[in-house]
Amino acid sequence: MLYFLMRTRIGIVIRAAVHDADMVGALGINVPVYLFGVYAGGAVLAAVAGVIAAPFLTIFSGMGDQILLDCFVVIIVGGFGSLLGAFVASLMVGQLQSFGVLWIPQLALVFEFMLMAVVLAIRPTGLFGEEA
Repeated sequence: MLYFLMRTRIGIVIRAAVHDADMVGALGINVPVYLFGVYAGGAVLAAVAGVIAAPFLTIFSGMGDQILLDCFVVIIVGGFGSLLGAFVASLMVGQLQSFGVLWIPQLALVFEFMLMAVVLAIRPTGLFGEEA
């Protein structure tokens, strides 16, 4: 995915459209088609992940709530819009969760939010976020 977004023409157009859709549209590129493709691709990847995870996890209607907080913390800690930040933050949150459950299981979720608070206090844009 990183190679696709960084090295292909479609990836370059997608990244440019995220930053300045009007300018990309002025260059003659149909931005809504590209953004719809990104949305559709994300939906396909989510569906494939659900099919892969279904045999391993218990399936119920509210199963997305369990991972929603983790996703929120990863996005905030990594920096909004940064793929490298999301990768590094997901590793940090995963390790923090693992050690939190091992050491103090009752406070495992609190450790995630403490990490988020520390990162926001030191660097409000996240670890790899850019200034707006």
